[in-house]
Amino acid sequence: SVPTALLARAQLRERAERLACWLSLALLASTPVLAETLGTKDAAEVDLAIESVRAESATPFVAVAITTVTDVCHATQYADVAQQPAHNAPVRFHAASISKLLTATVVMQLQSEGKLSLADPVGRYEPQFARSPIKLVDLLTHTSGLRDTTRANARDEQRQVDAYITELAKQKLGHRPGERWEYSDAGYNLLGRVVERITGRPFAEAMRERLLEPLGMHDSDFDISRVPSDKRLAAFDEGGKQLPHPWDLAFLPSSGLQTTAADLAKFARAILATGIRSKGWTPIDAEALREMTQLRIATEWDGIGQGLG
Repeated sequence: SVPTALLARAQLRERAERLACWLSLALLASTPVLAETLGTKDAAEVDLAIESVRAESATPFVAVAITTVTDVCHATQYADVAQQPAHNAPVRFHAASISKLLTATVVMQLQSEGKLSLADPVGRYEPQFARSPIKLVDLLTHTSGLRDTTRANARDEQRQVDAYITELAKQKLGHRPGERWEYSDAGYNLLGRVVERITGRPFAEAMRERLLEPLGMHDSDFDISRVPSDKRLAAFDEGGKQLPHPWDLAFLPSSGLQTTAADLAKFARAILATGIRSKGWTPIDAEALREMTQLRIATEWDGIGQGLG
């Protein structure tokens, strides 16, 4: 039965205190134990286990999605309705740096189409970096030397995005590209600019057309203005005070995705299905996935290595 493939309820409770205020879980089965679709009894037991964690840890919102290589077979939200939208509302949360994986996936699409090479200097696509030694692969692996010293603070003005790219181009690199690993939102935002240059589309539109819409991720977008205000998951501090959306910026290929657990599971399902022709459309081919998951460099996080994205 399905519960045997999941964490036991006691284990879930042990981990309850480590849950963030919002949590998206894509529980991916690697054995046939997880059926293609969940029975009513199985789904109810999953719901009960996760809701108990949410309640006991005082976590305002938990979103869970379960997927196989074939389909997303279960998705549920668990909310404190006193603080959050209605239990069944399709609310979108801030996916933060999960966004980078989607940005990297579209970059790999463009390479497979022959529109770029990861060995290309970024200046080939962004004139303000014409003299820069940074290559696209450096941006994907957090080894470019770019640092997060500035942000695109306005939301609706293209000139603010242009000014942000100009500031990045003026920045003195923290180290020679490829020399060492240093986490960088700026590098992924610059990759977003490259996507714009190659596709001729604003970044959010390019992501919708190339990834979100083909995967049926209809509740996801990189443009927060397209998400109705009553569908945005609220953020609260420890005292219960509601916070403004800190990601409400002009240009965030690095962290701007607004999404749901069910939509993220659709992306996960497609990655699991890569190379399996009978499982439908996938955003990248098997060779691109192998390239992305090859260890490139050690990170500052103990035991975690960096691939492409």
